[in-house]
Amino acid sequence: MYNIDYTINETLNTYYTFTMYISIAGLIGVGKTTLATRLSEFYKCQIYEEELSKYLDDFYKDQKKYSFQLQIDLLNRRYKQQQEILWSDKNAIQDRTIYEDQIFCNLLKHSGLMDKRDFDTYMDLFNTIEKTIARPDVIIYLRADPIKAYHRLKQRGRECEKEVPLEYLKLLNEEYEKTMSKLCKRMKIVVIDYNEFLETNDVVNIIEQALN
Repeated sequence: MYNIDYTINETLNTYYTFTMYISIAGLIGVGKTTLATRLSEFYKCQIYEEELSKYLDDFYKDQKKYSFQLQIDLLNRRYKQQQEILWSDKNAIQDRTIYEDQIFCNLLKHSGLMDKRDFDTYMDLFNTIEKTIARPDVIIYLRADPIKAYHRLKQRGRECEKEVPLEYLKLLNEEYEKTMSKLCKRMKIVVIDYNEFLETNDVVNIIEQALN
């Protein structure tokens, strides 16, 4: 389990304070939305669900053509959501973080589905945006075997995800592991083994230990 102290952006915290801001991260299909919903009910707070891109269906039909549009649209949606959390000054549970977007973008570049110019443009914008936003108090990273995530993906039956191959989830998992290892050096990340679903109280105990 990562349990790394992180440096709070003092400038942002001078103006904005959070009672509790928790983000859930993890592979497609791992169970982020279900857990985020349960936690929002437990804490009786606002849940900020992952917004799907208007380019998602087109992307799954032609990934190379729509990869850049998809990632820019998602980055914009994630940024606006994080700003909404920032200004609400209330308890918040967030389903998927803005930091995960770079994972998908990296994979698109390595797979040849996004050219270097588009990738560099995206990362330049991402790095600019990241400097302007407050970080979650803690990110809960749900780690699971890609095969588990694949079966869960099939069970939930979203039309646009029907053709997602297991190999893609394996590559995505590798990118998640690399990125989370880097992020834990500058923000608080708690890793939970989610090959089997945990009871809400068990997750709450892990969260509160991390926050304390």
